[in-house]
Amino acid sequence: ITGSPGVGWHEEWGTLASAANNGVSALEACCACGGGDYSNPAQPQGGQGKTTMIGCECLKDWIDEITGKPCHDSCCNPDGDPNGLWCYVKDPKCEDAEWGYCREDGPGRQKPCMDSPPAWLDADGDGCWEYEEQKLCTASGGYGSGWKSDWGSFDDYWYDGHSAITACCACGGGGSRADLSDFKSGCQDKQGWHDKDGDTCGTYSDDEWCTSSGAYGWGWHEEWGTFADHGKEISAPQACCACGGGSSTNFKASPYAQGLQPSPAAPAAPSPPPAASSVVRKTWNDCECKQ
Repeated sequence: ITGSPGVGWHEEWGTLASAANNGVSALEACCACGGGDYSNPAQPQGGQGKTTMIGCECLKDWIDEITGKPCHDSCCNPDGDPNGLWCYVKDPKCEDAEWGYCREDGPGRQKPCMDSPPAWLDADGDGCWEYEEQKLCTASGGYGSGWKSDWGSFDDYWYDGHSAITACCACGGGGSRADLSDFKSGCQDKQGWHDKDGDTCGTYSDDEWCTSSGAYGWGWHEEWGTFADHGKEISAPQACCACGGGSSTNFKASPYAQGLQPSPAAPAAPSPPPAASSVVRKTWNDCECKQ
């Protein structure tokens, strides 16, 4: 950061200034080399601003429908939500809801970070360590020096509910649940389990959809229904260690678990009124009756 050549620079390459492009060298352009522009922090490359816990892009300007208070910085807390900052999302189909908690300020994001899901691979079979080793991403969720523009976006390699920016610590994602110590030693998630939407125990853990007692986590949206609505033979509180289940409980839910029953069925629509009779009634004198 002092602007001097680092240990990786070869003296036969000349000076940093001799490698300038359009009159600008790394000394002026790069924060790591003592340059850059600290007065205008850049957003992560790729055009994406702040996101929710599951990586959905936030609206920049919005108004809380309940309090009527505006937000002009994507993530705000106009209603004093105890879980922290949240935002309305640009694409409700991404979040499966109109809003979500912001990734950078939610509970449980303290270091040390852990890649989550722990053995996540992208659609090409590349893991978090490859994203880090090959400098495919930056710690702020941007594209690294090793990423080629013709590869598309991180989302093009989405798999198992995640892209690298939500799964990998090296890319600004990963998990660091505050209650990891609550997990029983040696607990194993139900092998091969995933819910009806394809989300695994790692997703439930990383996105804070459940607590270690099996209750709803702060990342769960009530409009999604119950855990059982998304489960198959069993749901997350039975299958996942992060949700109070797993092998340590013989895949039985905690007594404090929530959402083990499907949501009540919607009431049946009322029967339509009988159609008006087409029979014309008449009096004895052959006069037509009024309807």
